[in-house]
Amino acid sequence: MSIEAYEIFNADYFTRLKRMKESGGRFVYYTSAEAAMSILQNEAVWLRNVQSMNDFSEVSHGFDCLRDALKETDGVRPLITYLDSLFPGFSEGFVKHVDGWYPHMKAQSYMICISEHDDDEDDNGRLSMWRAYGGKHPVALVFNNGPLLNECDAFKAYTIPVDYQGPEHIKSRLLTLENRIRENEAFVKSLRQAEVEAWVYDISKNLILCTKHPGFSEEREWRVVYNPIMAPSPHVESAIVSLNGVPQQIYKIPLKNIPEENFNDATIPEFVDRILIGPTDEGPVLRDAFRKLLTEAGCKDADQRVICSGIPLRAEH
Repeated sequence: MSIEAYEIFNADYFTRLKRMKESGGRFVYYTSAEAAMSILQNEAVWLRNVQSMNDFSEVSHGFDCLRDALKETDGVRPLITYLDSLFPGFSEGFVKHVDGWYPHMKAQSYMICISEHDDDEDDNGRLSMWRAYGGKHPVALVFNNGPLLNECDAFKAYTIPVDYQGPEHIKSRLLTLENRIRENEAFVKSLRQAEVEAWVYDISKNLILCTKHPGFSEEREWRVVYNPIMAPSPHVESAIVSLNGVPQQIYKIPLKNIPEENFNDATIPEFVDRILIGPTDEGPVLRDAFRKLLTEAGCKDADQRVICSGIPLRAEH
């Protein structure tokens, strides 16, 4: 798909992606010391089923917001109705597509949730995230953005920013999209209907999977999303593991370079910028352990990459 089509159909995502790339922005994964150790030892990140997330209603929230946004309100003709005028039968096919795939979105979407990381968080991390994630021994892995934002299709797993909004915002986004299509109608009509359907469906899918209640906005979350039913990849392996005593299926994205697929800078020395040890009674022990883990993974400056957070938060008991 051309850049022109990309900027018409997915301008919001394009703008945020460009900002992160140009600023050299980093991401951070707040998790438990055990999970962080597994990533370094196995050189892979795990994607968990969306139904295992903290707020298991999140996908339902996104679907409800999208459904409400697509209704006719205030005399405004929605995006899908307008596309019917360009491509007869568009709305019927689109609705069937969403309704048909929604159960698979809810049951077979796997993801890892990461947050934007600011420079002024390099020494201490973010207090609200320490409180919410990692349990008694929290650890944060700070990632460089290359592998997460590369134009790579090898894994069929895509990094998508979360929107902290409700139905009105989604309706506004769809109306903005309609206006962009109207402004570029001749170009859009030159596309095949299947291409336009794919774009609108993909945008709708992302809105469903990556819309979150506004109360979580301080997390500044992005999600790496994979669905083995809708778009499987031979590079992504599955496994059954026990997490918190619950056996479950996960999918693994390897932290290794695949130059022929444009997946680069993905090894641990390249990808992991630093490790923050969260507020815990075992800080010195964890610091030493993660320095050794980084050294074994090939980092020659492991001592400088592992830092104990100075936030005086009492560890959970």
